Amino acid sequence: MKNKMNNKGFSLVELIIVIAIMAILVGVLAPQYIKYVDRSKTSKDESNAAELLNNVNIICADEDMYSAIVLMEEDAKPEITFNKDGVTVNPDADPDDTVDDNSLSEELESVLGDLAEIKAASNTYKDQTYTISFDENSVPSGDWAETPEE
Repeated sequence: MKNKMNNKGFSLVELIIVIAIMAILVGVLAPQYIKYVDRSKTSKDESNAAELLNNVNIICADEDMYSAIVLMEEDAKPEITFNKDGVTVNPDADPDDTVDDNSLSEELESVLGDLAEIKAASNTYKDQTYTISFDENSVPSGDWAETPEE
C-alpha cells in the first residue's frame, strides 16, 4: 500500500521567506511614503498661504476696507499671520464701526471659515510664519519667515 503524503499549506521556511520579503519592502517604501506625505503637507501650506493673500487682496478691493487701511498710521496697519497656531489679524481693520461693515478678520472668516483651524502642518513650515503686511501704498504682500521665539 502506498502512503500518500497530503501536504496542505506552507512550510515554516516558506512563511519566513515571505515575511522577510515583506519586511524589506516595508523598509524601502516607508521612507518614501513619509516624504510623500510631508510634500503633500508643504504643498497644502503653500496653497493656504496663497489663498489667504488672494482673499486679503479681494477684501481690500472693497472701497470701505481699503480706505480704512489707507487711513491707518504706517506702524498701525494690520498684519495677518499664518503659522502652526492658525491665522491671526492684528490689529484688526474696521472700516467705520458701522453695522453693515465687517472688520478684516470677520471678512476673512466669512470666506475661509474659522481662522484658528487653518494651520501650517508641514515640517517645512512648522517653525515659520507667513506674514501678510501692507506697504506704504496699502498693497498687501506676504512672505515666509522664521517664527520669532516668545
